[in-house]
Amino acid sequence: MDSEADPQVAVEADPIVPSRPAALFASLWLLVIPGLLIMVPAASSGSGLRAHRARVLFLLGARPVELVTVGALEAVALVLPVAIVGVVACAVLAPHVGFVPVAGIALNSGDLSVAGWQQVLIVLACVGVAAAVGALNQRVGDPTGRGPARRRVRWYSAVPLWLAVAGIVVSRLFTRPASVAIILVTLVVTTLALPLALPWLVRRAGAPLARLAGVGPWLAGRRLATDSRGLSRPAATVALLVFVLGAGSGLYLQMTATSTPSASGVYEVGWRDPQVGDLATIRDALPSASVGYQAEDGAVRFETCQELARAFPGNDCAGPDELVALAQDALRVRVDIGTITEATGDDVVANSAVVLAPPGTAGLDDVQAAASRLPAANVTPSGDITMPPPYLARWFAAALLAAALLLSAAATIAFGNRVLAVADEDRVLLSLGAAPPTVRSVQRWSLAAPVAIAIPAAGTAAIVFTWAASSADLAVTATGVIALECVAAAAMSAAVLAGVATSQRRAAQR
Repeated sequence: MDSEADPQVAVEADPIVPSRPAALFASLWLLVIPGLLIMVPAASSGSGLRAHRARVLFLLGARPVELVTVGALEAVALVLPVAIVGVVACAVLAPHVGFVPVAGIALNSGDLSVAGWQQVLIVLACVGVAAAVGALNQRVGDPTGRGPARRRVRWYSAVPLWLAVAGIVVSRLFTRPASVAIILVTLVVTTLALPLALPWLVRRAGAPLARLAGVGPWLAGRRLATDSRGLSRPAATVALLVFVLGAGSGLYLQMTATSTPSASGVYEVGWRDPQVGDLATIRDALPSASVGYQAEDGAVRFETCQELARAFPGNDCAGPDELVALAQDALRVRVDIGTITEATGDDVVANSAVVLAPPGTAGLDDVQAAASRLPAANVTPSGDITMPPPYLARWFAAALLAAALLLSAAATIAFGNRVLAVADEDRVLLSLGAAPPTVRSVQRWSLAAPVAIAIPAAGTAAIVFTWAASSADLAVTATGVIALECVAAAAMSAAVLAGVATSQRRAAQR
């Protein structure tokens, strides 16, 4: 075991551009899923009017399959043109983007270009989700005209969430890389399963709410029991926002967590448009330092034992294994000696190298001067110099912010739909003889109860995820940060409740 007095240097395996698997996973979790989920409340806007239209058409003889088809085609007609415009705008503008907001990373032209087949998949996914939501929103009435039929929420809608949480916990029993695979898969499954399970949780809360004293809680509890799916939509978007931000915070804090090194002279060099001989360019400019090639998995390879020995004065190549061990203790990554094959080609965007400089030989200025001979080079120093956040963390921060904005927009739309539905619901309750204070109480409980269930459930899921992921060094147990995010989400929901009450009072005064 290493003591605190031993010289140690922490170097991040920090390529400028994330690896393809990391980029695909982060895009799926933080961009694709939130982008598709925002379409659910958007396609549900005005669902009350469509439900009334469907009931009238049903009474006039339309078959349920025809109504579902109308709903799907109606949603597709609205989404398809917008999706095409978005893809065309991406194809035209993305190749010219030279800077990533929040990440603070300069890009070359074409780095953010999206392949044509991926653009087609994006359009098809948008159209498919819109069609599904449009079809499901067609609530068919019955011949007696008693109103729209409610689809009962079954207990098995919560099974995916229980299985995902169980998978997160079980991942601690495995070692890497199995634990990492389980954690990442269950992270995506939890994100998708949370809005599916929430209506069942809300329905279960309806019965105890109905037993509270007062007409307002009783009627709100009955409504939650009969239409938990519709009433939980705003809360579902809040739950997703809390979970994604909570889990993402734990991942980001782990990416930016570095041990304070007690030695200097270690630098990581990254550059763009790699060519054969780039490593020799750095090596020739730094004859007193050791220069190793860093592979995509973070491992560092030195060309010869003599090359590595320059970093450790007083050690020769009589024991190359000892030199490798010293380098691995310093870099905290796998180190070996052998022939280096520099990655090049059209699909290789960037390469990385590690420079080990003995004290008093090469400094930061020297390494930067050597790296300046390569295109778009970046030097990340280690030691007592303050290190910037790793490139992967900066990319992740930008994607996490985009996910937060998408889910916030989804929550705004869902709450807006709820506010618009309040007027019609109030009119029905008032026509049945309910007093205005009772009507406001019903709406307050109907909106607050799902949110009161969603925020703790999502926060707990995020805490469990960060706890399990910490064992695989994927995340930090960010309980305090997640708690603050839950408080912020509760404050946002309270503001919406206050807005609903204000709109109800204004409507009552008209």
